[in-house]
Parts: sequence; C-alpha cells; structure tokens
Amino acid sequence: MLDKLPYDAILGYDLLKANSPMQCDWQAKILQFQHMGTSITIQGLTNTPDQVTPISATQLYKSSQGNDIWAYVIVDPMTPNTQKHPPNQTQSEDLRNLLVTYADVFQDTKHLPPPRSYDHSIPLQPGTVLVNS
Repeated sequence: MLDKLPYDAILGYDLLKANSPMQCDWQAKILQFQHMGTSITIQGLTNTPDQVTPISATQLYKSSQGNDIWAYVIVDPMTPNTQKHPPNQTQSEDLRNLLVTYADVFQDTKHLPPPRSYDHSIPLQPGTVLVNS
C-alpha cells in the first residue's frame, strides 16, 4: 500500500521542461504530453469520500517533517453496533473521591503565578510577524 502523504505526486522541473508542451486539466487531475513519439497521460487520484484510516508512527513522523500539518486528531472509531453502557457506579464514586482529595489541583486559575528568580520570557521585536512552524 502506498504511503499517503500531503502530496499525490511531485514532478520535478527537469521532467516538466523535457516533456513540454503539456496539456493540464487541474480539475480532472490529468497531465498529457508526448514522450519519444508516444502520448502519455498521467491521471491523478480521483476524489473519494473522506475516511479515517490508521497510520503508522513512521507515517506520522514523515508527515510532520514538511510543516504541512498543524494539528492532529485522535479518533476512536465506534462500530454502529457499539452500545454505550452507563458508567460503573464504583468508578464514578472513586473518581469523585479523587477529585475531592486533590481539589486544589483541579481548581481554575484566577491569576498568574508569583514572580520567580528565573521567569521565562521571549523578547519580541516591535512589528515582527510571528513565525508559524
């Protein structure tokens, strides 16, 4: 199976130049040209309905290297026959006890932490556009 990364294909300038002129139909994803007297047609993948497919750790790493992906979503697929069961009463009680025990950890912050000897700051130049990478 082919690794599906952000691009269907990357054609180099040398290939495009060597086979010019070409006919391109970007909407239909078709590229046609003559090569050594033979008509060549390259057909891109047609649009298929979006579907969630698992990817490997290697595919995840490769896809993140080009800075083309800025967010990931972890999806837990459910089959149509999956039934939701009410939470176990014991688990709910244990969770409530845990939340009560550590209530100070789960409070919303209302102010910034106090100054410390090594506060972290990033000095910004006036008028600088932030980099998105």
